[in-house]
Amino acid sequence: MPKQTKRIMRAFKLDEISAVTVPAQGAATMAIMKRAKPVQKLAMLLTDVDGHSHLIYDIEEMAGTTSWSVDSNGADHNHPWMKDMEGNIIVGAAAGHTHKIVKKVLAAVSVNEYGKSSFTIIDAEVADVDTTQETETMTTKTVEAQLEEAQAELAKAAETKAALEARIAKAESIASLTDVEKAHFDTLADADKDAFLAKSAADRSKDIAKAADADAVVYTARDGSEFRKSDDPRLIAMAKKMDADAEELAKAKADAEDAAFTKAAEGDYAGLPGEVAHRVALLKAVAGIEDEATRTAVETMLKAQASALEKATTTIGTSATRPTAESGPAVSKADANARLEKMAADYAEEHKITKEKAMGFVLDTEEGARLYEAVAC
Repeated sequence: MPKQTKRIMRAFKLDEISAVTVPAQGAATMAIMKRAKPVQKLAMLLTDVDGHSHLIYDIEEMAGTTSWSVDSNGADHNHPWMKDMEGNIIVGAAAGHTHKIVKKVLAAVSVNEYGKSSFTIIDAEVADVDTTQETETMTTKTVEAQLEEAQAELAKAAETKAALEARIAKAESIASLTDVEKAHFDTLADADKDAFLAKSAADRSKDIAKAADADAVVYTARDGSEFRKSDDPRLIAMAKKMDADAEELAKAKADAEDAAFTKAAEGDYAGLPGEVAHRVALLKAVAGIEDEATRTAVETMLKAQASALEKATTTIGTSATRPTAESGPAVSKADANARLEKMAADYAEEHKITKEKAMGFVLDTEEGARLYEAVAC
């Protein structure tokens, strides 16, 4: 291997030096140099917190730190910052607080021979932030207060949820009650309703039975109204008196109707077969026909039937039930019979009944009786 020769540079001239923030060589160092010309940079001014503020002047970078400042407690500090995916700057917390961006400033930045930066503001404008809102100091006390407030909100929400679930459960329990249970439930005081809902079906039945025994029905009126032990005794007595009066009135009315039906059964309808009680029952049934025209037609038919049957069973030749004609022109049996037949036929056609029934009505007349006597002689 050939021997290497060392060379020493005793004089040289640098025309240009290019420097980077992070050198590629691990052992490389960077000298502090002053710029030949000031560099314009866009800086950010942060809000005032606790008597101090900070400045961000390397916003071309993706992250960095603010300028140093001293707060009212004498703490010398700066803040970290970074850009999000949209390029917005986010300022981190330090010394128990953080800041918001107030202004963006276009400044001329120059570095002297000792490496100290100086700024000359060229232009400034308000940034796109809300400068009217109060700046929040992120102290430990503020964090604890916010945590307590959040816990209180959670507790309130949990309480509201529990109350809502309880109301839903109660509504479902009420909806599941039977009609009997629901009626008993409505009579309970509010303080006793929850206890009743919490019981089993068997225990609810016992409560209902016990309540029924304690307030049993003592009287049932004619209209179905029930009076219990807990009702005013005067109301019960009044109901009994009204029922007694109504019963007495109904009995008097029934007796009057029975007397009227009995009189008719023994009078106009005496010719119908059967006992008086049977004819009374028949007349009551006819009176129960609602249609007036039909009821009147049936009554007329029964009267005619009764009259015809009565005549058919009357003894001929007596004067007890037949009118007589002591005077009048004499007629032969043949003429008398012919005239009776003619009278019966005319009566039957006029009254729309059979000739046999019409004959009974004809014989009740004075002319009919005279002609009948002529035929019978």
